[in-house]
Amino acid sequence: MVTGKAGVFSTELTTRALETFLTVCETGTMSAAAGALGISQAAVSQQTARIERILDVRLFERTGAVLILTPAGLQLRYHAIRILEAAHQAEVAMLRYQGVLVPRISIGLMETMADVLELPIIETLKPLAEQITIAALPQPKFEEALLDGRHDIVVLAQDGMVEGMRWFELVTEPGVLLAPKGFFRGEVAIEALAERLPMVRFSSQRRLARLIDTYLRRITLGVPRRFEFDRVSMIAHTVAAGDAWAITTPYGLLQAGDNLERIDVHPLPAPGLSRTIVLGARGAELLNIPDKLAQQCRLALRRARDTRISRFAPRTVQDIRIPGS
Repeated sequence: MVTGKAGVFSTELTTRALETFLTVCETGTMSAAAGALGISQAAVSQQTARIERILDVRLFERTGAVLILTPAGLQLRYHAIRILEAAHQAEVAMLRYQGVLVPRISIGLMETMADVLELPIIETLKPLAEQITIAALPQPKFEEALLDGRHDIVVLAQDGMVEGMRWFELVTEPGVLLAPKGFFRGEVAIEALAERLPMVRFSSQRRLARLIDTYLRRITLGVPRRFEFDRVSMIAHTVAAGDAWAITTPYGLLQAGDNLERIDVHPLPAPGLSRTIVLGARGAELLNIPDKLAQQCRLALRRARDTRISRFAPRTVQDIRIPGS
């Protein structure tokens, strides 16, 4: 115990107890907090009761199944948030002396870049973080995760950038036209392709789908919606089977696998389209980690462009722009 002018303050409170208390505050019930923490409801109840016993206050009023914070509970929540933030900062500071900069990093990675960037991200972060989490999902999910703090770093298309973060440009890639192998014997005319085959599209929730729709409107080409898939591999399979044509991007095609052997990849006729992929980082506590990660991502993107994309889409390589190239 520590004794001061204001009386006696117990040092028996632990950060684990405070984390449990805050989880109850956030979820509203003991059972929901137990589910979020992965422990039993009895353990949550015991932790909460122990805090109340140590501090000699009542933290919650019970209204049915829902818990309402008392004035004392509101005051403890205010201080608990700050105590845990300070504890986290202390943990980060001490890890620097162990050669580890941060205890954990959560990464959100857009699906179409996962094939190229997942391993370089892991290899870069292994000596810099104790725990690494990578989630590959459609871009709108990452914007939600950025806003509510679930991810520390994200890789997404530039039009999804959220204010208040540090951003690093990785690559600008063009749109490409996919046609069944040997469809064009001479000039590439997207109108002729659309007359003979249906188009296979990305599902409308993807930003790339909206970018493609804008391009089609600009060239005044009306295309009915017959096939609509979420994955590049399914789109490539449909084109390779001779059943459709499509528009995508070079890096996305790295997920097409063996289908590329039965697809011709052409530069998209003017005015074309392009998108810029960026890396975004939350907060200053990551120090120079985002800079290192952006550098390694660019190297991986450059290698993929020069050794893989150049084989199946050689005429598009010159339009792939990577900072520092």
